Amino acid sequence: MTTNRRSELEEEATSLAKDRRFGVAGDTYVQASFEEAGQWFGSASWAMELRMLFKACLCYRLADQNRQCRFAAQLGIQLAEEYAARMRERPEPTHPPDQAERGVWHEFIGDFRLVAGLEGATRAYDSAEKVYREVGNPNAHFAEGPIMSVQAIFSTTVLAAGENEELITKSTQGKLVDWLEYKRENLPELIDNVVSSDEWNLPE
Repeated sequence: MTTNRRSELEEEATSLAKDRRFGVAGDTYVQASFEEAGQWFGSASWAMELRMLFKACLCYRLADQNRQCRFAAQLGIQLAEEYAARMRERPEPTHPPDQAERGVWHEFIGDFRLVAGLEGATRAYDSAEKVYREVGNPNAHFAEGPIMSVQAIFSTTVLAAGENEELITKSTQGKLVDWLEYKRENLPELIDNVVSSDEWNLPE
């Protein structure tokens, strides 16, 4: 299992989705997530797993395969909860961006609950905001690792919906709490726009 293999599967899934073979694309994104799970088990890799699962959820929504979407979302939620628990078991980091990673797993949970129509997205986002405020609300623009991956979920949804890329630029102009607020305002409609477009506009 290699990162290159995960990248190959991600590219294959994107190509399948652009051909409107959304169900198979969703399955392939899930496979890419599993491939990433065989990597070095650091937080950036954990976040990449979740990022692939979110893409799978979008594809399943496009394929009108709601059961598969819920399955992938619930898997993502369980993984994010596990990763949040692992972060709590580690020594408290001193660098604010690293401290903020403790909140990002709640963001992932909110995203999965939102895309699959599960209850609890608001509660998850509130938990993420609480952590970001507690650690000094770092700048969103300089985010790294898992926070960069959760921001990439928003970017993916913007592009898949064929929306103006300016939405992506605007999303990270302020602090992490600003970013989260911006996403909470825009992501539900963006998801709906992806589904109603019946297309996958991500570049290959």
